[in-house]
Amino acid sequence: MASWPIGIPQVPTTAGQQVAGPTENNILATQMSVGPGKRRQRSTKTNRMVKLDFHGFNVAQVDIFEAWFRVTLANGSLSFVMIDPIADTQIYNTYRFDPKAPYVFSAWGTKYVLSVNLQDIT
Repeated sequence: MASWPIGIPQVPTTAGQQVAGPTENNILATQMSVGPGKRRQRSTKTNRMVKLDFHGFNVAQVDIFEAWFRVTLANGSLSFVMIDPIADTQIYNTYRFDPKAPYVFSAWGTKYVLSVNLQDIT
């Protein structure tokens, strides 16, 4: 399995971190013919969405990231491992890019900011 590429910023800025979850409706609601409806969990695992910003990319690092995304991850269709940016420990989680809006590079002075939208599928 691929991992976050070496040679680009490894630690996201804490100001841009957002975590939302679960991404899908994991509750199955059933109407009963009499009395209140019943609810149960569909599965024990759901994905959480993670939005991260990485500051300080130069042009060469932008190229490294885009080549990794395009070739190694097959345009974002494959998953990868990365240290959990939210946890305080060295825990590796498995992520995949959100297919609707995987990433955006924005100019930041003479550098670039990478904003990624990931699904934590650990």
